[in-house]
Amino acid sequence: MEFNELTCVRNEEYGHNQHVLSFKEPLSFEPGHYVTVFFEGMKPAPFSLASAPGKPVQLAVEIVGAVTTKLSEMKPGDKVKVKGPFGRFVLGNEEKSCFIAGGIGIAPFMSMLRASEHDMILLYSCKDQNQILWHDELDSMTDNISVNITLTRAKWNHITGRVSQETIKKYVPDYLDRVFYVCGPLTMINELFEMLAGLGVSKDNLKREVWYVQ
Repeated sequence: MEFNELTCVRNEEYGHNQHVLSFKEPLSFEPGHYVTVFFEGMKPAPFSLASAPGKPVQLAVEIVGAVTTKLSEMKPGDKVKVKGPFGRFVLGNEEKSCFIAGGIGIAPFMSMLRASEHDMILLYSCKDQNQILWHDELDSMTDNISVNITLTRAKWNHITGRVSQETIKKYVPDYLDRVFYVCGPLTMINELFEMLAGLGVSKDNLKREVWYVQ
């Protein structure tokens, strides 16, 4: 597979360690796919595509290592090489789904939300309001999408605390009829899978994408 070169057109900072990078070039892919980013002298690293297929690429970055630091420093006009798309964490043909995102794990779900018209519920867990990516766009999603954001380390007039069985029962009342997609740190995914199994959700209706330090 050949490299694709992406040209940065915008770098938006959220909080103290998160960035949304927008590029000039589009890519063809399925919602949920990722690309592998290459910088000279660094280990290649995967990043989920947040843009809709065929639209200019967007990537979300949380600064945790060498590659994410390099990406966070990109300026308009800077270029980066990527390969892809890759991955199996793609939206199926089910009529109803629920997405659970932890922090930067919102990225693949933005692609799905932007590209699909079926019945979707999003549960998006962030530390505080400064780390809510694409907040304005999420607030203006269409009627087929229910967006529910919870903060774990700050108070506000909406949902607070980690996603729990009570959260699922309240905001996803038809959870037994939905396919769940979970993206975040491995510990979060394991806890949620155990919790969802405890609610009676079939393992066939559980899909995951692990967020790793890069």
